[in-house]
Amino acid sequence: MKMTVAKRIEYGRKMLQSYQRKAKKGPRMVLFTGGTGSRFLARELRRYTHNASYIINTADSGGSTRELRLLFKMPAIGDFRSRLLDLAQERSTADLLHYRLPRDRTQAELENEINDLVTGRHKLVQAIIDTMEDGSSKALIIMDALRRFQAQRFVYERENECKFNLKNASIGNLFLTGLYLHYGRDLETPIYFYKQLAEVKGNVIPATLDYVHLAAIMGDGTTLYGQHRITQSNLGRPTDLWYVDSDKYGARDLVPEVNLRALEEIRKAQLIVYSMGSFYTSILSNLKIDGITEAIRKSRVPKVFIANSVEDEETKGMSVGRMAKEIIRVSQNRDGFNGKETDYLTHVIANDFPEKAPVFNGKYGGRFGFLSSQTKGLNRGIEIIKMLLVNEKLAKRYKAGRLKKERELNELKKYDNQLLARLLFSFIKD
Repeated sequence: MKMTVAKRIEYGRKMLQSYQRKAKKGPRMVLFTGGTGSRFLARELRRYTHNASYIINTADSGGSTRELRLLFKMPAIGDFRSRLLDLAQERSTADLLHYRLPRDRTQAELENEINDLVTGRHKLVQAIIDTMEDGSSKALIIMDALRRFQAQRFVYERENECKFNLKNASIGNLFLTGLYLHYGRDLETPIYFYKQLAEVKGNVIPATLDYVHLAAIMGDGTTLYGQHRITQSNLGRPTDLWYVDSDKYGARDLVPEVNLRALEEIRKAQLIVYSMGSFYTSILSNLKIDGITEAIRKSRVPKVFIANSVEDEETKGMSVGRMAKEIIRVSQNRDGFNGKETDYLTHVIANDFPEKAPVFNGKYGGRFGFLSSQTKGLNRGIEIIKMLLVNEKLAKRYKAGRLKKERELNELKKYDNQLLARLLFSFIKD
């Protein structure tokens, strides 16, 4: 029997309260997500469960991650580092792994700073040593990983006659890369070390361990190679998405192998969530990996979709209902079993914002409004939960015409993550 929204929120509140002091025994959840889209939700869920597993793709090809991928031909690790940081409890270690080298320094100055990190003279390394009982041993592990990164970096630079750009380089990424290369290109081991050092409360799991990139046919028929090009494109949303071996034109098609840990977590989950993030390149791309949708279909737990609050280049003109249909379409096509729609999606949570919604500046120069909460045409077996998901006080201020500064408007598009946590916990059986 369906709950009313009010009863669902109240039940979820009580469930959160019951797990607040026993988060170690919290419910097992799987969330398909990118590195930043569900950041604040992950931080909220960490308070109530240490058994949430975030399944993340390895095909990101932008930012400082791109430099590492080009040099070492390795999976993308930036989104993993970002989510591990969200779930970290030990702050001094997390502060170092979160740190980025400055953009405005010369290469020589950056080389000196890296050397200070490797040798332990850097203030962030000293903070770990000074503030923790086992700080010296933790600092040594980080320093050793960075030393290994440096050693491999110099080898690759000589062999490829290139220079790695240190500007804005994430120390967490360099740490993970050093261990990845040291342990025979095994991605799981560096994640394990990061978890232990920063006392991460949750699981971050690669959807595949293969070296892959994304390709897509865009709305105007153009084929783009590379996640960063697809995400930033203004050529219309993707009509097809697949994996390739590089982000250059003419790259070869690939069929990546699923990470068995991802399948195991899906099988054990009490709740499966298609969470916020870049819809095609972060969420649907996971469903394109063989085995993922089959595992979802076979699971008998609630399967919930939470759309982003605001449109972006990948979803311009789409409604929440249209996005939900895309999840089902991609799942059925990839699974090959022709499962029922409700085998892949059982609930949709939609932000129902009042009329005359604002327009926001997008990350890549576009201007976008709130996603339409329209869900017409969805299977009747899929439960729709429509309500205001952003901060209610800010929404009232906007309606009254008192929210005009861009900084305040940007706050308006952020979801109330405590409310989202209550909604998600409402699907957990007592």
